[in-house]
Amino acid sequence: MKYLKDLIISRKDFQDWCHNLHWGKDGSMFLTTVPELTLIEPIYNTEVAGQCKNLFHVREYPLVIENKFEYETSQHNSLLDGQPESFVRGWIPSPDSISDNLFSVLTNNCNVIVYKHNKKVINLDEPDKPLSHRTYHCMNWCNNGQYLFVGNEESEVVVFERQKPNSDEVMFHYKTTIKLGANRLWITKLYSRDNQIIVTTDNNAIYHISFAKGFNNVKTNQVLNAGRFKVVDLKISENYAFITTYNKFYCINLNNNIQSEVTLPQSEGYSIVPLTPRKSEILLLSLSGNLTVQLNDFSNLVLMQDNIVTPPIEKKYKKWKTLSQEEFGKCMTNIRIFGSCISQDENSIAVLYNFERVAPKYSITSESQYRLMLLPLYDSWTISDRSAGLSLFQTYNIYDKKLPILKDCNNTEEAKNNTNIDFKEYIKNILSLKEMNKTMFQNFINPVPSCEFFRECIINYVNDHIDEIQNPLDKACALSLAASTNQTIKLNKETLHFKSEFISENFVFDNTQDSNIITSIEGHTWKRCLITLLPLLTVNVKVCPVSNERMIDIKKDDLNEYGWLTRTLLEVFHDQSVYTGATMK
Repeated sequence: MKYLKDLIISRKDFQDWCHNLHWGKDGSMFLTTVPELTLIEPIYNTEVAGQCKNLFHVREYPLVIENKFEYETSQHNSLLDGQPESFVRGWIPSPDSISDNLFSVLTNNCNVIVYKHNKKVINLDEPDKPLSHRTYHCMNWCNNGQYLFVGNEESEVVVFERQKPNSDEVMFHYKTTIKLGANRLWITKLYSRDNQIIVTTDNNAIYHISFAKGFNNVKTNQVLNAGRFKVVDLKISENYAFITTYNKFYCINLNNNIQSEVTLPQSEGYSIVPLTPRKSEILLLSLSGNLTVQLNDFSNLVLMQDNIVTPPIEKKYKKWKTLSQEEFGKCMTNIRIFGSCISQDENSIAVLYNFERVAPKYSITSESQYRLMLLPLYDSWTISDRSAGLSLFQTYNIYDKKLPILKDCNNTEEAKNNTNIDFKEYIKNILSLKEMNKTMFQNFINPVPSCEFFRECIINYVNDHIDEIQNPLDKACALSLAASTNQTIKLNKETLHFKSEFISENFVFDNTQDSNIITSIEGHTWKRCLITLLPLLTVNVKVCPVSNERMIDIKKDDLNEYGWLTRTLLEVFHDQSVYTGATMK
């Protein structure tokens, strides 16, 4: 299999003690660079030509970072407000970032701040509590992005819940506090998966937390005793916890607390990459070499040489040394990994690294160059609901344009005919279907994108709620959708007066018209909105990056009175393309 050529990131520096790389659900990558953060945005190109640079756009991402402790805590802890500048120690995108554009940031002042795009939503805090309860050292999101967990200096995991009073506003409020024990310990690392959390404290003890929906039944359990070796990384996969310290790798069964361990070679610490489909393998990455742990019944651990990341990176290293022989031929050089991250759909891995000369020298930012390598983890891949939008197109190219294994969806008709629910909830059910995921992926590789399946589902819902279609724009939308899918609908043709900031025109809608263009009574021809099929008279539009089709920007149109059908469609797909799930521009 051919690998994509690396993405080169120039004129940046990284904070070595941080986890510098995160991979979002929509395919975006987040790098903890200094002085400004770096965002690697996914883009769509019909011709990728085996180059990562044709899949991404690299740009700086400046943030205004505040310090909630500034001028307040010098009498208690001068380090919290004594830093001349606040900077980012780590940032994690929300698992639902494609619709909310949320991410959380951990700063050097022990603040956890949530941003939407690059605007602050909230600096998490409990102002009525003592300082040690408000000082946060780690953070992580739950799977669906509803909860954000932070660890403080009182052996507590504090839970903040996300709320959406309306489609534009996002709020967070304190939900609950989970106490680990009587000792006052700092929680330094935290990882969440499904309804489980695993944390480590400053004495290198490991705790496991399980909870039911709503945190009604919370159980805490210490699964690894305190030790003198620092915990480097921790992960959860199903009912097993995986931990690396500077000398050992641990596998712990969270159901019965039975643990297995294996001694690791000396290194600067191994990060963990659970290979979920290969449930008997764990990938360990470090600066001094990569390893694979074979889990034989999760009891007998065997260390082996890595055959996923090491072969391609060593091949690149040999080529680099050959090309740089004159300059570096007589110097010791090595490979340095600055971060690694598995994709949300768990099909691929990204490794951030560079080649450097081992010598005392000044680091000049303008001369720095880092490489981002994308590798497939398996021989084949499947479409997962954990990824969306352009991340599917990325995986397709990472696997050298190999088509995914498509699984049958048995509940398509059931979800399609379940119309006795709220319309927005009905749309979410349709978007979660494997049939819809299959259609969205095919739109990346087909020359003419289609959303006929989705339109058929909408007409199915409309036919069951035909008495509720009273708004003229809703009637026009329903008639147009029915015409585009050759379906019948019990509505008479509609004459509509449609307005924009520049022009107003009259249109006649029936179930026989073209679904791409519409001609007004005045004789002018207009393109249609891709989701409602209403005429596009306005310049306030959102654009699908794959099909280049346009839709009405509902947040900027206050001249027309939209009904429940058209308003809901425009709000749901304001940020997400109905064709591919890609972020609308």
